[in-house]
Amino acid sequence: MEEKCLAVITARGGSKRIPRKNIKEFCGRPIIEYSVKAALESGIFDEVMVSTDDAKIALIAKEAGAKVPFFRSEENSGFTLAFSFSASGKSSLTWLRKSCSMFFPCPMPLMPAQIL
Repeated sequence: MEEKCLAVITARGGSKRIPRKNIKEFCGRPIIEYSVKAALESGIFDEVMVSTDDAKIALIAKEAGAKVPFFRSEENSGFTLAFSFSASGKSSLTWLRKSCSMFFPCPMPLMPAQIL
């Protein structure tokens, strides 16, 4: 099985305060585009994937250069931050292992610095 370094950007559509905030424009570009471009341009990752439950977010993420190979289930689209990567990241990795025969020994969730 091939080993690669994966960036997983979580972007659910059901934000409590600002629904679909990931695709709101900021300085002329959708917010999610900044994360996708930063991950792609870092040169660190072999794959940049967006884990989402929203078709419009998926479309914009793909246009920015990310891969969105599947949609998160409703149960993996919960509100808490801890749940956000553990469930969506796990579902992403499971899908990749089964569908693409790829193994990612070092998945890296991209999160705001204040969370860390």
